[in-house]
Amino acid sequence: MTESQIDYGRRLMVVSLVLIVAFALMPLISAISAGFVAQSLGCRLDESGSHPCMLWGSDIGDTLLVFFVMGWFELLTLPLGGLALLLWLGVAAWRAMARRRRAAPHV
Repeated sequence: MTESQIDYGRRLMVVSLVLIVAFALMPLISAISAGFVAQSLGCRLDESGSHPCMLWGSDIGDTLLVFFVMGWFELLTLPLGGLALLLWLGVAAWRAMARRRRAAPHV
């Protein structure tokens, strides 16, 4: 195996890990960000409905509510991300064993 093939495989593993973590945590990040924006602007944000929240002359209450309620997707994305992470760990272990086998002297 050439060095560029090894680098490509390593990059692919790192990028896939970042994508798995991003997929699993994005709804949580969305809900926390909406709460932070609402708190910073002094607006009320809860799941009971949209409340007016003015930013630069525009009402962003509906948008904040959508991003806040998207946090419920965490109930789906976190388990799926956990399964994907287990699969990723299996592939990483398999690649490490294969690399170790290639590096070991053949007797």
